[in-house]
Amino acid sequence: MKTFCELSESEFDSFSRSFRPASFLQSVPMARSQAERGYEVHYYGLKDGDKVIAAGLFTVHPYRKVFKIMTASGGMLMDYNNLEDLVLLRKGLIQHLSKKGIAQVQILPNFNLIEHDIDGAIVPGGYDNHHLVDNLLKAGFHHHGYHNHYATNDIRWFFYKDMSQIKDEDQLMESFGGQARWAVRKTLKQNVIVRDLAYDELDKFDQILEHTAERRQFNNRELSYYQSLYHHFSQSGDVRFLIAELDLDLYEKRLKEMRAEQEAELEDARARHEAKPTRKMENRMMVAQEAIDGFNEKLQELETLRPEGPVIPMAAAVFIRYVDSITYLFSGAYDRYLSFNAPYALQWEAMNWAIKSGIPIYDFYGTAGAYAHYDDEGVYHFKKSFGGVVIEKPGTFSVNPNRFLHGILKHISDIDEDK
Repeated sequence: MKTFCELSESEFDSFSRSFRPASFLQSVPMARSQAERGYEVHYYGLKDGDKVIAAGLFTVHPYRKVFKIMTASGGMLMDYNNLEDLVLLRKGLIQHLSKKGIAQVQILPNFNLIEHDIDGAIVPGGYDNHHLVDNLLKAGFHHHGYHNHYATNDIRWFFYKDMSQIKDEDQLMESFGGQARWAVRKTLKQNVIVRDLAYDELDKFDQILEHTAERRQFNNRELSYYQSLYHHFSQSGDVRFLIAELDLDLYEKRLKEMRAEQEAELEDARARHEAKPTRKMENRMMVAQEAIDGFNEKLQELETLRPEGPVIPMAAAVFIRYVDSITYLFSGAYDRYLSFNAPYALQWEAMNWAIKSGIPIYDFYGTAGAYAHYDDEGVYHFKKSFGGVVIEKPGTFSVNPNRFLHGILKHISDIDEDK
């Protein structure tokens, strides 16, 4: 017999790690992180006898200091083809929560809606899961619609890269577009250093994110949020806060090495040209001299950076590994150093982590482009340069356990929207 029930942490952990697709948002480390930050968390699910057949991590969020909204981001973890289970889930949520002061329960299913290519265009003959949306509606869930907002908690548009056939660095590099290949190779030549931040260094990460938030006009998280992610996901080695830095002494040494290589190239071409003048040798000399001049300019620029050294932090990002995916969650960069392409170095390190971990899915997380009627495509083009596909999720669905509370909540929400 199938029943709705509250699950133990161990029951949920076992199911969430075996379910595909998995989501770090639906994990015990995330639940513990949320609880540590003061949120009320619950594990609800369905059982067939003693066997768990559906599970979800639900977090209670206050709204206007009066109402409680319960959300399952990236969940439920279940078979959305099974209408019977969806009906049982909805009834169970209503019966269990009707007297607990919950005005609304929101679930954000993790299934992909319809197949898109790298440009966001719908793939002819590709998968189409609108029937799963129909099942949710038939079961009595309310759909909040197919919004295209980028900076929301219920992100709909993602960008994934399939890593399953990439076995080494050479194959990884070949999988990139031209811009990413050029930028990554540049960071490798310049000895941009990528390393893991320790817990007591997370203030450096926070400072970079705060700078980026001001530049790009979004709200940065509190330092305590990053500390909590680190604390709970690092216990299993599944989180990396990476920082890309420029060691000025090493950078100077590398510039001089590359300049010396071009000086040797220039001398060789000059000697060959003097022995037998040719257009080819003239071109070699011109290219080498231009490279030498470029390195001299960089060495001069380097001196202007000395007061900020000896090691300059340029960009940082956090990546979470969970079961079958690595998620690129947040990042930031100092605009003064964007010419060094440090964000590309961070992605290179994280994708190589995916290869070493045998992870098949690299999740660039939220993105938006013209396919979603979004004008600013900078973030999308950055992610697109590494190769992958646009992923569309179905959005948010909800059920209202307490009609009275929901009526008041809806009235206030309507007033807020009219302002």
